[in-house]
Amino acid sequence: MKQLRRASLALLVFLTTATGFVMAQPAHRSAGMGERGGVLSGLVVDGDLDQPIQYATIILFANQDSSKVTGATTGEDGQFLLTSVPPGDYYAKVSFLGYESVYRQDIQVQPGGGRIPMGEIALRQASLDLDEVNYVIERSPVEFHIDKKVVHVDKQATSASGTAVDILENVPSVSVDIEGNVSLRGSGNFTVLIDGRPTVLDANDALQQVPAGSIENIEIITNPSAKYDPEGTAGILNIVLKKDRREGTSGMVNVDGGVPGRYGVDGLLQQKYDGLTFTFGGDYNVRGMPGTRDTYTRSTFDDVTTITEADGNMERRHDSWGVRGSVDWEANKKDWFSLGGRLGGHSGGHESDTRYTVSVDTLPTPNRYTSLSDRSRSEVYGTTYLEYRHTYSGPGHELVARIQGSWEDDDEETSDELIDPSDTQFSGRKSYERGPSSEYEARLDYTWPFSEDGKFESGYDFEMDLSKEETGLSEFDVATSQYVDQNAYDRSVNYDRSIHAVYAIYGNKWGPFGAQGGVRGEYTDRMIELEETNQQFTIDRVDFFPSMHMSWDWGNEFQTMGSYSRRIDRPRGWFLEPFETWMDAYNVRRGNPDIEPEYIDSYELGYQTPLGPFHHSTEVYYRVTNNLVEYRHSVYSPGVTLRSPENVGTGQALGTEVMFTGDVLPRVNVNLMGNFYNNRIEVNQGQDNEDFSWSSRLSVTWKVNKRYRLQANGIYNSPVVSSQGEREEFYMINGAVQGSFFNETLTAILQVRDIFDTANYTRITDGENLYSRMAFDRQGPFVGMTLRYNFNHYREKRNGRNGNGSEIDQGDFID
Repeated sequence: MKQLRRASLALLVFLTTATGFVMAQPAHRSAGMGERGGVLSGLVVDGDLDQPIQYATIILFANQDSSKVTGATTGEDGQFLLTSVPPGDYYAKVSFLGYESVYRQDIQVQPGGGRIPMGEIALRQASLDLDEVNYVIERSPVEFHIDKKVVHVDKQATSASGTAVDILENVPSVSVDIEGNVSLRGSGNFTVLIDGRPTVLDANDALQQVPAGSIENIEIITNPSAKYDPEGTAGILNIVLKKDRREGTSGMVNVDGGVPGRYGVDGLLQQKYDGLTFTFGGDYNVRGMPGTRDTYTRSTFDDVTTITEADGNMERRHDSWGVRGSVDWEANKKDWFSLGGRLGGHSGGHESDTRYTVSVDTLPTPNRYTSLSDRSRSEVYGTTYLEYRHTYSGPGHELVARIQGSWEDDDEETSDELIDPSDTQFSGRKSYERGPSSEYEARLDYTWPFSEDGKFESGYDFEMDLSKEETGLSEFDVATSQYVDQNAYDRSVNYDRSIHAVYAIYGNKWGPFGAQGGVRGEYTDRMIELEETNQQFTIDRVDFFPSMHMSWDWGNEFQTMGSYSRRIDRPRGWFLEPFETWMDAYNVRRGNPDIEPEYIDSYELGYQTPLGPFHHSTEVYYRVTNNLVEYRHSVYSPGVTLRSPENVGTGQALGTEVMFTGDVLPRVNVNLMGNFYNNRIEVNQGQDNEDFSWSSRLSVTWKVNKRYRLQANGIYNSPVVSSQGEREEFYMINGAVQGSFFNETLTAILQVRDIFDTANYTRITDGENLYSRMAFDRQGPFVGMTLRYNFNHYREKRNGRNGNGSEIDQGDFID
């Protein structure tokens, strides 16, 4: 069966890649390829907003026979270059979907070449007359760039009342289980940035903290260049928060509520005038997830087998608040300063009321009782940054300096009370983990475009992490009905880490071929100290992280891209604590200070092209994870399971990611994504594990008229294996209705998530002398309403086109 799955995957990868290269063959080569000639340059802007348009298309035609000579697309700053143009008479077409095309006539290139400026070219927004309604062609939910994907949050109506986690359920490369755990191409190890800056929070905590209404877009970078911190197995998720680009005062407010147990509010206020921009935002959210949980565990210890069966109610909760502010000052045309920060906090955890039946093969009757468990975690954190940018003569030539400091104070408590059938407590444990931590970063980045297509980048990055964690345990004394401290379990751990990094990147373009290569060197100094025993665990190491990105532009909006990067995932936190912590009456965890970091080699090859009414993209990826870290489960004592991280071996993932997006009808947009991969784990001890996994998402949006739209999406995730078991499949269907009123100043969204209550979660662990199965049935469906009010015409930025040829618009319809 495994051989058949592997063969099926190999065939799928071959077909998708071969299809791309067949479609890539151009009708004819551009004239003047490889010859020295004239250079045409210019700038394409939005004629209404006076903002640059990225990825606008410029095509040069010969006057004599209207044959295509060459072409280019605009960069992020809206500028373009047409190089190696032979002498002759030409005209140019400048276009971008959703805008009226502009033609420039009488372009003459003289013998000997030279630079010919075409100046600023303004495009005006186009509209289609459908049933006497002006319908504006709008942007796709996902943009494709050579090094990243950009997800536009305003197109995710079914997730409007949620957080960044809910948005990620509907985007390529990412999967989310029903407990809110995010994975990027099958890996839960990735880095989260907020506006391109690191956050003191763990990745999943950071994503749960940010409300969907405050997000402009999410950038997915699966193979970052050497400029980025290489931390994280699978790549980077960058959360870009909303800011208005208009002069004057503007803002927005989102209010949402729903059942079961969700409500919140967030807002943004901005004042921009005469080179100064003041931004202030705030949010408060409560998220509840009630459900039921069933578990079955069979373990053998000293030839005694214990079977534990449990079922009951459990509710997960997450409450958060935050305020953020910034001041941006454009001192002059070359110097720009930004000062900002965020203060926030969150609390969460889960409560459960579980009925237990414990059977021991040496005892004649089972033991029955109830467990009342409460695990809570609260955290307050803050971040402050100062950034300076200096631009030199010429576009893209700049120096950027940034310093940032973050802190957090974390407090986690767990209690577990065991109640017998007579309603008397006979056992119990309480544990705590608390302590402050801080992170500091200073970095300097320099970019030098040394030629029309060439660019050199270099920089220095310093990071320092300091933390202290204290843990303790108390147990219930039946005689006194009091909890007694267990001093033998008191621990104090100091964690200090500093990293110095330098990088250099060189990129250039030769005709249709572009390449960028870089390397990053890092020196890591880490020390973990256990105060009670004066034990120290240190690391003093130098690592190198190369990266390579290549592309070939075949013309007609067809591109082939390839990339490679080496990354690292360093263990930290409780992974490294060399002592035991009781989670409840039947689960213990223990860290491992000798655990090695994961080293990842990631390869990607992809293409994107128009395909009928769709834009189609395919990426083939291969990822090798050395020193793979996973939780290993073992029997600690009769009926008790120990969980500890270990370097289990090597992980390999080979897969392909396919996406189709476009308008099948003038008012109906379809977005179909699929990720198919073979996951193999070669373990150091025990039996290797391998399986074929896949996930898919289908989203359909119907723009009913100028005010209303309907959206439905479906999500499916197949089973995924680990070194000791698997997570079973789950799926769900969501729907939403969105209406815009009062010239789009008020938007109302009614959403229903998990309509058929199918998003259930099951995990199986099968190890030596241990088998367990846990199933969580989340209460569904969730019904919510979001109201969004924009004042003084707050709008997101309209700045160009994505890879599928759709524009970024101000709104969905105009009157």
